[in-house]
Amino acid sequence: RLTVSSGLVENRVTVTTLSADPITDNNAAAAETTIIGDPLPVNLSITIDDSVDPVLTEEPFDYLITLGNEGPGAVSEYAITGDLPPGVVPGNIAAPDLVSCSVEGQRFICRSEGLLPPNAENLITLSVTAPPEPADLSFVVEIQFTGAGIDEDGSDNTDSEQTSVRLTPTAEDLE
Repeated sequence: RLTVSSGLVENRVTVTTLSADPITDNNAAAAETTIIGDPLPVNLSITIDDSVDPVLTEEPFDYLITLGNEGPGAVSEYAITGDLPPGVVPGNIAAPDLVSCSVEGQRFICRSEGLLPPNAENLITLSVTAPPEPADLSFVVEIQFTGAGIDEDGSDNTDSEQTSVRLTPTAEDLE
């Protein structure tokens, strides 16, 4: 009896006889079987931080998004979604290889095209510009991280960052 949770199993068989065998080329055979077991659980996490706080109106700054997988399994697919408040102008998104990101309106989405191994992190930088006339003097960006697999602790799959906005001083303010 052979017990395997996952992986490649090779089975080799050889036959012999006590009598003469004129053709020995057909006395052995082998077969390989891939066994797909339950995936190892993962432990995804995400944090978001602003590079400047407070920011001035119309000032560019970055959101630094860190994705983590504390394992023990690898994440084969994951996505990050977030919504920027009205008036915040999205800019470039810098992401590691095998992660593609896009912005549609105020929503940004990043999707994996490869694995996030255990005990690894990916850093995504979302460049934005503060609103010219903020309705509130602070705003919050909320993001969510989802991945394929069984997450051992879903409590750290979302995060938010509050950024304070100050009005840019005018020439009259500086006198």
